[in-house]
Amino acid sequence: MRRTIARRLVDSKQTVPHFYLEIRCEADALLALRMQLNTVLADGGAETKLTVNDLVMKAYALAIARTPEAMVTWTDEGMVRHRQVDLGMAVALDAGLITPILRDAARLSLGALSDAARLAIGRAREGRLGAEEYSGGLAGISNLGMFGVSAFSAIINPPQSMNLAVGTIETDLALRDGQPVEVRRLRLTLSVDHRAIDGAVGARLLQHLKRLIEAPLLLAA
Repeated sequence: MRRTIARRLVDSKQTVPHFYLEIRCEADALLALRMQLNTVLADGGAETKLTVNDLVMKAYALAIARTPEAMVTWTDEGMVRHRQVDLGMAVALDAGLITPILRDAARLSLGALSDAARLAIGRAREGRLGAEEYSGGLAGISNLGMFGVSAFSAIINPPQSMNLAVGTIETDLALRDGQPVEVRRLRLTLSVDHRAIDGAVGARLLQHLKRLIEAPLLLAA
């Protein structure tokens, strides 16, 4: 596995022209929504909880879907346009890293996406993923926020054209009506394949993502 990872990542860094875009999003509304939804789930007898990563993945998938110019990947034969958002989710294993694909993530409800992610993580850790379950995809997502990492830049996993790096949520100060208040912020860094996607397109995608994270009610639809 390490040999395969090494070969693929060296190929990516040597052949894919990466560029990076970073945003900071206020996360208080997102965290409040997560708490409310988990309370509803617990009252209904559910044993599982939604994670911050579930909500960010849903927002990311919707942001991509709302940026049609970003629904592309590059091949030696030319541009490939995608009809659905297939997300590669990085899962850390003892032996290395694997990225199961969550198919058509933008059309899944938040609950269905969370269930699909949890199932994929379980199958990955048990070594039960078939090759078709971690092949292809449009975009990737990698989260190191649970380790306290503020921000990082992820390597794109070909043939995908993007990889979103999710950092930790940190407390910061902001001005509200001239008064300092505490806010919680999330740092996100998007790695983009410049062969397929230009800077302005990546920036528009991040604008959609920021709006969805800071006003997240649509994620629960």
